[in-house]
Amino acid sequence: MPESLAIRGATIVTMDDDRTVIPEGTVVVEGGRFAAVEPGARDPKADRLIDGRGQVLLPGLINCHMHTRPGRALGDGLSLFEWHALYPDGLCRIMTPEDSRAGSLVAFAESLKGGTTTAIDMTCKPSGAVAAAEEIGIRAVIVPLAADADRADGGACDAYQEILPAIAAEAPRLARGRVQYWLGFDAINGVGEPTLRQMSEDARRLDVGIHGHMSESQDDTGWAPKTLGIDPAAYLARAGILGPRTILAHCNWLTDDEIRLLASSRTSVSHNPTSNMKLGTGVCPVAALERAGVNVALGTDGMLSNFHLDMFEVMRGACMLQRIHHLDAAALSSWRALEMATRGGARAVGLGDELGAITVGRRADAILLNFDQVHLRPRLRDAHDNLVALLVWCAHGSDVTTVLVDGRVVVEGRQLTTIPEQRIARQVQESAERLVAGIAL
Repeated sequence: MPESLAIRGATIVTMDDDRTVIPEGTVVVEGGRFAAVEPGARDPKADRLIDGRGQVLLPGLINCHMHTRPGRALGDGLSLFEWHALYPDGLCRIMTPEDSRAGSLVAFAESLKGGTTTAIDMTCKPSGAVAAAEEIGIRAVIVPLAADADRADGGACDAYQEILPAIAAEAPRLARGRVQYWLGFDAINGVGEPTLRQMSEDARRLDVGIHGHMSESQDDTGWAPKTLGIDPAAYLARAGILGPRTILAHCNWLTDDEIRLLASSRTSVSHNPTSNMKLGTGVCPVAALERAGVNVALGTDGMLSNFHLDMFEVMRGACMLQRIHHLDAAALSSWRALEMATRGGARAVGLGDELGAITVGRRADAILLNFDQVHLRPRLRDAHDNLVALLVWCAHGSDVTTVLVDGRVVVEGRQLTTIPEQRIARQVQESAERLVAGIAL
């Protein structure tokens, strides 16, 4: 990596506290951080210069919930539980760590090329995902798809007590680095309260966060009240799971009391609108969560549940779902969706002061989009400024030309710079064909 890098002439959407947009500016990166963010296309005399003219510079997008099993576009039209039992569970039972690595490589490659620089990946055999993230250059939080040993369903989930020693051994090496381990669980009906209490204690001991699913569908939401007599969030609160370093995915069926619990504990929520719409599972109460002060981020969910990992479509999906659900065109603005995909995600992963904005001192995770294209024109300014609406409603991951993670160029000219893409495609194809052949229909 060169000592310094500069991007000159781009429109800079800083995502700072004031929502500052610099029509033509210069950004300088030194030591993996933003060293200067200034108006004007000046010559910064950097070791490397990137021409940003005709492009828009954004903070890297942050995907707060995904899975990377080596499969895609399987089981379309099946209900959540039919689909899950057949494909996600079926693949996990026979996956190896090398299969996990292959699935993670293709997911991380798609993510980086589409402008996602940070991803939370919940996957079985998580050591393979760690290896993939370290190799490809993405910023990643890797979480085991864990359950109690007697509820792991023959390998559909990682047995928490069995996988913990390996994670505990690796966590210090990865601590606060570009790739980290967190702890987590697949579903609350798969982990008893003693395990959740242990997970909470282990997370504090290892100085890591916790990630898990909650209230994705009406059926799984009803398990806790029927079995335990309390709501899911109350169950997790009683077990010590809720807190500022916890992210809960989905949260589609919340009571008012649960929203207050999430707010008071400073627990974050990953809203996954396109996955929820595809599987028909429910609508996250984003407006109520934000009114209560809950930090809401965005996620794609996995290649099996959502089929693709484009965070631009997730931002659009979040706006559309909230607007039709509330019959209100102002229910979720384009600015808020973009903030959820950047600053909201940064807060969720515990890096609110480090990521999510292009300001001096923050880590240089950034993306350039080619705006010199017909589907992003006309670009208007002043009273009719439409830049953010174009980004959220018209841009696609395929518009991303350049991606930086920690100041390192990992995508250039729409191509990965770290690993040959054909090698990734070949490896995941081989894994998927072998694994799917072992699933009994």
